[in-house]
Amino acid sequence: MTHRGLRIRLFFPVAAGAPPAVHPLLQHEVPRVPARSVFALLRRGDFRAFLAAVIVAGTAGSARSVVLGVTVYQITRDPLSLAWLGLVEAAPA
Repeated sequence: MTHRGLRIRLFFPVAAGAPPAVHPLLQHEVPRVPARSVFALLRRGDFRAFLAAVIVAGTAGSARSVVLGVTVYQITRDPLSLAWLGLVEAAPA
């Protein structure tokens, strides 16, 4: 075992009552990952642009659903029409 890795031991089944045996081919070193900041990805410009696009797209989708529901209700004044609209919007998902 080195200071940079952890020894991983994978066990395979043996007879009842016998101590677990470790196959030599199943032992390997796993390198330790250095601790990083939770917000390390926000330092990358491309990730910030992607995150902004996801937020804008989600907000626009929610706004579209609200505006469509209000418009349908103003035209029909029928709550059942809103139910049909919700069914039609949810069907493709």
